[in-house]
Amino acid sequence: MKKLLALLPLVMTLIFITSCGKTPEKKAEIAIISCNILEASPVDDASGRIREINRAREELSEEPFLGKDDEITEAINYDLCKELVLNDELYEESLQAAIEQEIIAEIESREAERITWGEEREYELEIIKEWAEENKEKLEKIIPLKFIEFANFEDECLWRNPVTDGHPLVICYEINNFAGFVVTWEVKFQNGYTHIYSADTIILPYHVVYDFHLDDKTIIDLKSANSLEDHVDEVNIYVTGIDTEYMENNNLLPSEIRALSNPPFDAYDYISETIGIKYQIYPSP
Repeated sequence: MKKLLALLPLVMTLIFITSCGKTPEKKAEIAIISCNILEASPVDDASGRIREINRAREELSEEPFLGKDDEITEAINYDLCKELVLNDELYEESLQAAIEQEIIAEIESREAERITWGEEREYELEIIKEWAEENKEKLEKIIPLKFIEFANFEDECLWRNPVTDGHPLVICYEINNFAGFVVTWEVKFQNGYTHIYSADTIILPYHVVYDFHLDDKTIIDLKSANSLEDHVDEVNIYVTGIDTEYMENNNLLPSEIRALSNPPFDAYDYISETIGIKYQIYPSP
């Protein structure tokens, strides 16, 4: 009996250690090993990831994972895999905080991009204004585009019978010696809508407008219109550069062509703006 009483403290110690289970360090080690396996698993091995996390949970004496594979990959993406494996009671809070932080970072990134874009836009617009002013006299020597008619088929602008599908509105014109110039188109409609299309190099004798809004809910079908002229108030182009690859004979001096062939930018991307040297195409000024 005395021997049994002497062994009692040892037995109690063993019971206490057993009841305590694994140390936090050992649990963390198991979770890290499991996360390494989860992160290295093939993308399409959803069942394998679920088995692995439940194997680790069983080893940790934690409740089984009853969620979906999407939750596992989400935890991995937000660097919370270890917390998910450990069944951390604060996991959901940590996940929500990580998602909110990602949203904040995305908003801040977009705002920074918007500010940068705005600064670049203002700079480019100023450069284009300067280029247009410097070359205004040279460009005034060019015979501008001459309006011919509104049509529904590009082939009509090429003086042949239509063989292609029609478009709502095609503006036919004479190129004259304007080939190669880069322009922004502005078509003002009687209903108040304005079509603007930028960075268009004059190559073919027509410009296509695909649609315009009659009001907030409808789009007019110009193909069924009796008279396209009844819908268009004004057509203008704004010269913003020149592409010498497409240049044809004109009445400019070689030195003037060289000056014009070095525009400030290859393309004018701000399609909501009309800037450059203005020429009114329709109605004839």
